[in-house]
Amino acid sequence: MYTVILPTMWIAQEIAMMLPLIDAHPLIGEILVINNNIPNTPNWFKNGKWKKVKAFNPPSNIYICPAWNLGVKHAKYDKICILSDDTLFDMTVFDFLYDKIIEDNGCIGLDHRLI
Repeated sequence: MYTVILPTMWIAQEIAMMLPLIDAHPLIGEILVINNNIPNTPNWFKNGKWKKVKAFNPPSNIYICPAWNLGVKHAKYDKICILSDDTLFDMTVFDFLYDKIIEDNGCIGLDHRLI
């Protein structure tokens, strides 16, 4: 299973499209949303029927690197996806990478030259 770490300021519109897809994916075990802008939290998120989302609400913006670290610290699963809230992508990437994410491979990232 994957842990998806998703820091957000709720500015990007892509998160509203991707979060329901991520929440429904069978290989995603949990989604850790780091809410770096509590006053701007949209109703669609607050009122959502999330199966796998756990929200962290720091009292103020902790910024991106500490948000990633907070997510990793609380991750239940060893396959970790650090995701930007302004990214659209093909959900089959989780299926494709699942057996390739092993300790010997380390970190796997995107390369714009392959697109």
